[in-house]
Amino acid sequence: MQLIKNYFCSGLKFISNTFQNMIRKVFIFLVIALFTSNLFAQFPSKKDSGYKKMDYFHFETSWLTWLGKPDSNKVKALSHNFSVYVTYPLQLGKSKINFVPGLGISVDNIYSNSRPKMDSARTKVWLAPIPSSISYKNSKETFTYLTIPVAFYYNAKGNSKSWKASLGFRFNYLIGSNSKYKGNDVLGNAEKIKTLNFPFANRYRLDASFTLGYDFIYFVANYGFTSYIASGKGPQFQPLTFGVGVVGF
Repeated sequence: MQLIKNYFCSGLKFISNTFQNMIRKVFIFLVIALFTSNLFAQFPSKKDSGYKKMDYFHFETSWLTWLGKPDSNKVKALSHNFSVYVTYPLQLGKSKINFVPGLGISVDNIYSNSRPKMDSARTKVWLAPIPSSISYKNSKETFTYLTIPVAFYYNAKGNSKSWKASLGFRFNYLIGSNSKYKGNDVLGNAEKIKTLNFPFANRYRLDASFTLGYDFIYFVANYGFTSYIASGKGPQFQPLTFGVGVVGF
């Protein structure tokens, strides 16, 4: 009877914590969205009439790797980022330059030869390479962010069908993370494990962003200034992505 009571209490605690986390994330999202919309409204530029309505919606997919990681950790070619966001281009006077803020979601999926492990005191985390004697299908980390892209765009002809380039930053807030492993354990038994909340993951991340394209398609590159893991809590490595994006379709 006591065992059932303990399970019941643990279940209630889990549901309560999950609900509180969800409410906190929704609240933060609404605050950022409200702040961003006010920023758009007060900016002294005018909406760029050279953009079509669908030009405000961006879809990007990129190859992803880690810089600064230990040599023993290998990032596989399947690793990628997917981003979707909406922007609001504001023309600076009569120039061909636009200030373009936005709001969206960005997801990093990293496939590697490692699994996250914590020390005995549970104060630090590291990525432990999977021994070559163990057979596995994949080991993946996923980080999901609320992202606020802010950039200056140069539009060569001042309309939608022209060469465009941008340089800016992306402010990211972590809203979810997990680790997945599918393979064998040390005894050769098959296992499939999903662990929520990557240990000591940085809540905030800052990326530099560059794009170059024509009409509705463009090349995009992002470099992360901030490590995935909090300083002093594990190895410091940053994301680097190269990919393509489309504006509307």
